[in-house]
Amino acid sequence: MKKVVIALLLIVAPCLVGVPHLVGQSGGEVRLDDPAEANAYNNAVGQSDPKAQGAALDAFLSQYPNSKVKNSALETMMNDYTRAGDVPKAMDAATRLVAADPNNLDGLASLVFFKRATAGDKPDPATLDQISQYAQKGLTAPKGMDVSLDTYNKQKAAAVPIFHGALGFVAFTKKDYPNAIKEFKAELTSMPIDGTKAGNGLLDTYTLGQAYEAQYQALKAANSGNETADSTDALVKGFWYLTRAAMIAPEPYHSQILKEAQYWYKVYHGSNDGFDAMSTQAQATLLAPDNLASTITKAPSRADIANNLVATTPDLTTLALSDREFILQYASQDNADKLWSGMKGKTTEVPGLVVTATQDTVQLAVSDDAQQTKTADVTIKMATALKTVPMVASQVTLIGTYDSYVKSPFMITMVDGKSTEKPKAPVRHTPARH
Repeated sequence: MKKVVIALLLIVAPCLVGVPHLVGQSGGEVRLDDPAEANAYNNAVGQSDPKAQGAALDAFLSQYPNSKVKNSALETMMNDYTRAGDVPKAMDAATRLVAADPNNLDGLASLVFFKRATAGDKPDPATLDQISQYAQKGLTAPKGMDVSLDTYNKQKAAAVPIFHGALGFVAFTKKDYPNAIKEFKAELTSMPIDGTKAGNGLLDTYTLGQAYEAQYQALKAANSGNETADSTDALVKGFWYLTRAAMIAPEPYHSQILKEAQYWYKVYHGSNDGFDAMSTQAQATLLAPDNLASTITKAPSRADIANNLVATTPDLTTLALSDREFILQYASQDNADKLWSGMKGKTTEVPGLVVTATQDTVQLAVSDDAQQTKTADVTIKMATALKTVPMVASQVTLIGTYDSYVKSPFMITMVDGKSTEKPKAPVRHTPARH
């Protein structure tokens, strides 16, 4: 599964947490009995520059750590540093705010957002657990006594998508694809439609597509490589969300994601016919239709193609080796046996890419798929030790006799291997004339 990095889409923005809850906003004005404390606080919140105000509030809390306005000061400081783009200090303020007020929605949302944004490509388990715990806490946090219902509803509307997106990120990182799908969809449906077209909304639309495709592969593997209704549903919904992300994303992400979407579309449909119409629909529609699979013609299965190839080829010996491999791997056992009966014991030249080589055995990638993945599909046991062992990744042609094969992982074994290189003629030296 190809992963496109969209780090630029995860931009820290000041709109994370809605309207900051300032002193007197909803619970009435808080009066500070100490004139010096009140003066220090008023001077701090009177700063016009966000970074300067954040620093002044930090200094105020160092001087008055148990102030009545501690939570409001931390909340304002957190938003100041967010607006200033100082992630470490915003994250520190959010951590302190949640420690002082565990149900503070603004603090929980900021903390979850920043921890996810700074987690990196391979976050450690402890970080993932923290993100999950804070997100779950945020989803169940009650309204505070000093918060008006209107403010709480605004905070909730802004925070809920952040929490669901973070839980989707955690589940996806842990390869828990069903829960990743559930959380990403909950995120996208809980935000305004424009929010799904930028930032985490766009990033998670893309990752939702990846989660579906990973689920498709997992379900197929669990069913011995065979597709089921559930795996097919995951496949088509995966390329739907990848396509939607591609049609919304700016370059260079548009082109990168589009290739990924078209790859999976072709896996299902067999070609790119109809992709443009589907991409127009995906761009205009947030969620994939439940009946999507029935609206796009499914390509014949590999088994269907392999069996049809046998049925329509009068002389199977005329097939290229890559086609023979395809039949042996995917056709019915009767058709595979029919082909193999005409191959076993026959000697032929085999061109391929060297995957491993010793004096006695050479493994080649022969088919196009095998060469693309550099996976051996033919093993040739040499009749006599090679004087010159071919280099890995070099193209060679050897001679061998078909002896046996296995379907999974696919491998043809040949014996009595020989090199096609002709021995060099001895160098003749002309006697010197005197």
